[in-house]
Amino acid sequence: MATQLILKNADKLNDVNLGNFITVPIPNYGRNAQKSFFLHRELVHTKESAKRLGIYRHCKPYKGHFLDYIVGKEFATLEDWVEECGYASMDDVMFGFNKFDGNHTYITLNQLIDHLDPMPPMILNQDPEMVELTKFVTKLHVDELSLTSLMVRTHTYGLLTYTEYMEE
Repeated sequence: MATQLILKNADKLNDVNLGNFITVPIPNYGRNAQKSFFLHRELVHTKESAKRLGIYRHCKPYKGHFLDYIVGKEFATLEDWVEECGYASMDDVMFGFNKFDGNHTYITLNQLIDHLDPMPPMILNQDPEMVELTKFVTKLHVDELSLTSLMVRTHTYGLLTYTEYMEE
């Protein structure tokens, strides 16, 4: 889900204002500085030690996929990149700048996803089935599908389109 949403919004990523998420001033790294994805584990290292340990990896959307410009390798999905990096999960992905200067100039992948595709406010004590249904419809939206794209298997009529099922 993250990959599709990010690629769909790739042209907007560099316009994400990190200042809306971070309470400290963000240094001006120059107009050519581009935000990228990197893993949380490199934040405790210097650039040199991260390189030496083999954990210095940054990637960005590039022509419909992801390019790790540190190692010069392309990946179909952000998930593939994380898997190749090893010893990491999608929860470890950061977005922004890591200039190894001690500045907090990044956000989590979940913050980026919530910014690109905000969820409607949740109602307290909402039925768990409604929560799952909301997640399902959100995923359909991210995948550029809709309820009318679905087929429903019924006990009496077999497989019907969503529209046929609702008219039944």
